[in-house]
Amino acid sequence: MNKPNNMANAATAFQSKFLPAQEARVAYIRDFLVPHKLFLPCQLKLLIVTDASGSFDTTASFGLGHFLKVFTYSADNIATDNPASWVRFTVKTAHRGTGAADFSNFKFDTHDLSQYDQIWLFGVATGSPALSDKELKAIAQFMNEGGGIFATGDHEDLGVTLCGRLPRVRCMRRWWFSSPDPLGSPPAPPSTGSNHNTITDNPATAINETGIFNFQSDNYPQNIAPRYRRVWSGMPLRWRVFPHPVLCGPNGLIKVMPDHMHEGRCDIYNDFGRTLNFDGYSFKEFPNKTGTSVQEIPKVIADSINQLTNLQFESISVYDGHNTDKAGRILCDATWHHFFNINLVGFEASRLRVRAGTGTAEDTRSEKDYVNIRAYFRNIAYWISRRADQDCMRKKGYHLVLHDFDFKIAYKPLSQVKDRLAYYFYWGELAKDSLNQFAPQCQWYEWIIWILKDDYLIRRLRPIDDITEELPDYEKILDLGKIHTILLGKAMYNLYEYIDQQKEFSEKTYQKFDKIVLEGQQEILSEIMNEMNKELKAMQKQLKA
Repeated sequence: MNKPNNMANAATAFQSKFLPAQEARVAYIRDFLVPHKLFLPCQLKLLIVTDASGSFDTTASFGLGHFLKVFTYSADNIATDNPASWVRFTVKTAHRGTGAADFSNFKFDTHDLSQYDQIWLFGVATGSPALSDKELKAIAQFMNEGGGIFATGDHEDLGVTLCGRLPRVRCMRRWWFSSPDPLGSPPAPPSTGSNHNTITDNPATAINETGIFNFQSDNYPQNIAPRYRRVWSGMPLRWRVFPHPVLCGPNGLIKVMPDHMHEGRCDIYNDFGRTLNFDGYSFKEFPNKTGTSVQEIPKVIADSINQLTNLQFESISVYDGHNTDKAGRILCDATWHHFFNINLVGFEASRLRVRAGTGTAEDTRSEKDYVNIRAYFRNIAYWISRRADQDCMRKKGYHLVLHDFDFKIAYKPLSQVKDRLAYYFYWGELAKDSLNQFAPQCQWYEWIIWILKDDYLIRRLRPIDDITEELPDYEKILDLGKIHTILLGKAMYNLYEYIDQQKEFSEKTYQKFDKIVLEGQQEILSEIMNEMNKELKAMQKQLKA
């Protein structure tokens, strides 16, 4: 292929920078790789639905305008506050009534839902008209064919009209209040009395804010408490803990959220044995994990603190349908006040002052919190995407990593490498460092896990509750982190050689990635085990001496 004359100049200019900043990385991807078909981003298609007083503008209190901006690139944002470089979002809006949107008077059963990867539901209305069985059938089929769902309401039964009867969603959050749930779930929190009030005092102002409605619009968030997974590290008495991927952001752990004076609750209603039927469409609501007789069930991944009682309540719940044969993923949030304009305007005002150069220390702190909150919004979209989208993001993530100039410097033919394991370890460290510049650690870690998915040792990284067998003695002295780094390095080396030979990319090019990254993994693992056995024998010899 004859490349344009400016390609060499652009590449030289890029290499001379050595990617000193994330902005340079993003500019290189956007202005060089994409236009010349050297990189193809994934396309995620979202349908966002609301009803009643919900809207999509930036002025109404119950508008989603500020939230929607997280899916669009802006040169005003720092690199880590824009959509990931491997993703492009297409967003369509729908209103159940006459509100301004791409689709007004929206009905799920008269629209082709299969064209979307995920549906976001911001239910405001209570009572009737509820979703018809025909609409529930359309949504259920979308969910059962792998489509992702986000659903939220607020206190009492705000949102029950849109979400209260949805499969699985009905068990992941409390939706019913004014009238009882026909299927028996417990009532949602009230707006007064024993309400869930998360409005948090700002220590910089020394004002008692609890219960004051207007303070939900300030620039000070609530702190949430993520729940962690505990896994064995491969070393004696050493464990790793990490939150759910949606709670990992560019600044690390996400533990802030806009506050509000009466939130909902996302505890799990244990009613997993039903077969549901909507308009003649019958299905098992909670199917089994793939290849097992064990059901995949929802779980809570974060709690909020009620400022009135200092007690925690469940604020985010998830269902990982990707562990089943076909179902999609779901995330429920305690309240749409984490997303509405009325709760984001304070952060937006601080952001404008920071950009204008008039921001205070409070504004700087607010801006950092806001970046984390916005990362949570996008993380939801990444996580609930279809299986094919997950594969796409993983492959494109690998691809972007290998455009880092460090790999060009590090590369040499294996015939010139004296210690392959040490060399692959070096490549693995480069890959992890580069991945961390593009994606939150909890996200790229999932990509590494995929490479090692068939490896016996990787099973040690599952939650401790899943470990039932006795471990072989030698595994108790392994540093699994180093082994996984070597295997990652091998995968990235394979892929680098392949990528370096390509003149341009197509989706067919990316289809070969999975086979390439897995080539030689078992050979390298055997080499690692042989080296380890030599070390063990040497150790035993020394002990006997």
